[in-house]
Amino acid sequence: MTLKQIDKSIRAKGHEGSYRAVRYRARDVRRGVVKSSPFYLARDEACRLLWQWTPEVLPTGQVGVSELLTLYPELSTFCFIYGFREALRNRDPAQLRELLGNRAVLEQPRLSRFVRRARKDIDVLLAACSHEENNGFVEGNINRLKTIKRMCYGRAKFDFLRIRVLCRNPDAS
Repeated sequence: MTLKQIDKSIRAKGHEGSYRAVRYRARDVRRGVVKSSPFYLARDEACRLLWQWTPEVLPTGQVGVSELLTLYPELSTFCFIYGFREALRNRDPAQLRELLGNRAVLEQPRLSRFVRRARKDIDVLLAACSHEENNGFVEGNINRLKTIKRMCYGRAKFDFLRIRVLCRNPDAS
């Protein structure tokens, strides 16, 4: 197959990249630098698969996350991200410790810095897993206070700001 034929066929499947990208990819495949993939999967479809990943078995003929991970080992970083997200969502401190204690994660350059910093803050992460409470209410009020302060800047004195924040009638005090 010529490059023009390859370009034409992948454009029919939805590829919107340049001809130059096709040429470079074909060159790498011919040199053996990159193995050609046995199936075509659009980028948005791969993203959808990764973010909606459920560990259940798919019917034959459908591409799942396990196939993606075997074909593209650089996506193994996603397994850690998914596990970290699920550990926080399920409030599972044991799974969180296991993920951060995995030595194979430190060998991946994209994750090593994150894991080192997360290990420093392990007490905070474990507290987030073990306690239902959070500071969302306080953060919301601080944001509201700062917004009101910005609106009143240069136009009003502190008494007016206090009234706006506390929602009081000025005659009540």
